[in-house]
This record gives sequence, C-alpha cells and structure tokens, in this order.
Amino acid sequence: VYAQTWMPTDGYIVDIDVRTFKPTAEIRHYQFLPIVNYEYQVDGKTYLGNRVHPGLTRLSYLESEASDEAREWETAMQHGSKVQVWVDPLNHSNAVLQRDLPTSLKLITLLASLVLWLGWHSYQRRSVLSQGRSN
Repeated sequence: VYAQTWMPTDGYIVDIDVRTFKPTAEIRHYQFLPIVNYEYQVDGKTYLGNRVHPGLTRLSYLESEASDEAREWETAMQHGSKVQVWVDPLNHSNAVLQRDLPTSLKLITLLASLVLWLGWHSYQRRSVLSQGRSN
C-alpha cells in the first residue's frame, strides 16, 4: 500500500525465467514461478531489482487459476525489454514492477480481517453477557 507513493523510473529486464514445480505431494496443482530481474537508475546510480509486488520477491501462480499469466510474463518481458519500475524515494534500492498487491493477497487480507473482527465481536458479546449474569 505504501508503494503508491513511490516514484516511477525506466528500467530494463536483465533476466526472466518461468519455473514450474509441484511444492508437495498433497498439492495437486503445479505452480508457475516467474523470476524477474531488472535494472534501473536513480540519480545516476544503477540498481538491480527482483521484486514484482510490494512485500513479494517472486510471484507464484497455481496452474488452475493463472498458469497463462506466468507464461505471459516470460513472453512480454524479454531480456532488454523496457519496463516501468516504482522506486522507494527513501531507499532507492527498494523497488517493484507493480505497486498493487495481487488480488489473491488482497482477498486473503480481507478474509483474515473479517475473521479477526468476528472473533473480537464474539469475545466482546460474551464479555457483556457474562457481566450481565454476574449482576
């Protein structure tokens, strides 16, 4: 979220590779892991980055929901391709290619917040009820 205030600069893809793996036998789907390395400059100094989203070094897609997206990264971003890099104005070595979190992480965060709120609400309600019984 804080990356929304970061400054844009031009960058170039140094390397991209999409790896396919199955993390465990219990998981039925393969994951596609695009690994993106890019170069950018700020104030005449060259930096190397590998983060795509804030808080994430790499993306991981489940085959069932987004295998094509990982392959699109590899197709669209060839060595030397120009990309927009978002740079932290307070720490130029901190950069991302996309300022927004993936939708799946937003949904997980929303769900976790809802569960915490429901737990707190239930706790508060039980506290009020138990105080009423003791009076």
